[in-house]
Amino acid sequence: MSGDRDVETLVAAIEARRRALDADPDSADLHAALARDLLELSIHPDFDVDDEAGVIGDNGQVELVAALHLSRACGLRPDDPVLRTDLSDVLHELHAYDTQAAELSRALRTAPDDPGLLVELSHALGHHPRTRDRALAALRRALELAPDDRAVLHHMAANGPRFGAQDEAVTAARRLMRVAEDDEDRGEAFGMLGAALAASGRVDEALDALEEAHALLPGAGYQSQRAELLADAGRLEEAVDAYLAEAAADPEDGYARRDAAEILVRLGRLDEAGELFEQAEEQSPGSVTAEWATALIEAGRRQEAITALRRAVSQAPTAVETRRLLAEVLEAEGRHAEAAYESAQADALETFPPGDW
Repeated sequence: MSGDRDVETLVAAIEARRRALDADPDSADLHAALARDLLELSIHPDFDVDDEAGVIGDNGQVELVAALHLSRACGLRPDDPVLRTDLSDVLHELHAYDTQAAELSRALRTAPDDPGLLVELSHALGHHPRTRDRALAALRRALELAPDDRAVLHHMAANGPRFGAQDEAVTAARRLMRVAEDDEDRGEAFGMLGAALAASGRVDEALDALEEAHALLPGAGYQSQRAELLADAGRLEEAVDAYLAEAAADPEDGYARRDAAEILVRLGRLDEAGELFEQAEEQSPGSVTAEWATALIEAGRRQEAITALRRAVSQAPTAVETRRLLAEVLEAEGRHAEAAYESAQADALETFPPGDW
């Protein structure tokens, strides 16, 4: 795909390919070229599917039309691994994982020792629990063929735990560090190592690995992962510190502040939690949680709960549960008209969700 053609040029090319296919319907090259033009059109920033529906076909789903033409090309040229790979990529975008796996299996008959195809097959099979054993087998074969290939190692390090292969994931992550080209690669490898170690129950080692990942890639969420592990282990004070370290590395991350505040609520440190919730609301509207409001209510600070919930509603007016909680608190305070209004707003949002407007 050239990537620099405008919509009018692409549409003209697609129409020309269609006319050529009318004259030569069994040309694998024409089917493949038409599919690639359609895919280029689908990602063009000026493309409007409604304006060009007649060009792409009755379905209106560009990727599906492209997949049909690539499938036809593969049928005409069954031993072409490039066509199979192109079709596999489109099927993945369409979430047609079973069909993608079938196409990759056909491609592997021609190139049985291609690590890239094996990784793609593993990825497609890994979406379904019933085929994860086959996904792991394909990935292991890829590792045998290319033990130092970064893409293969990355896939095992990232997905091994889902396949029940935690130790192999740990080994792959450690290998990935050795072949990493820069700090970003090393940081990601440490992050995957931390996740694999955590899945193996090796919490302290996981915490150390995630600390290294954070040092290389601050603000990438690794301190939040550490915080989750620490909270699960009952180490709440350390979890708060980890969330705050994440927030310091990424000042725009309101969720790290919110999560720290929730733990402070559990620790009974409501004033500190309140400050963090206010900061979280500024960065990530809608961060005030039911847990926080409930804690304020239980502490007899209902007016503060109402103020916090009103702030949340003003910043995230379509948050149904927040409105319902606000209605409950207002009702408990005897402010019946305000409570009825918030309840009615919540009902309306549930009946007519914003995405349906």
